[in-house]
Amino acid sequence: MIIENLDALKTWLTKTLEPICDADPSALAKYVVALVKKDKSEKELRALCIDQLDVFLQKETQTFVDKLLKL
Repeated sequence: MIIENLDALKTWLTKTLEPICDADPSALAKYVVALVKKDKSEKELRALCIDQLDVFLQKETQTFVDKLLKL
């Protein structure tokens, strides 16, 4: 995933994650950025994000990953 504006992405992630998880949204946003920076196809990236974020987001994981990959 090509990230054009890292600060804007982190801001969006923090705001989006805050109401749907118990983890620190800022720390989780940094983790998500690290995940999406990996050099993988969109299909591989989707599977990786769903697998890694499920523990934090549970039933919200699929919806969150869909929104994230549409950015």
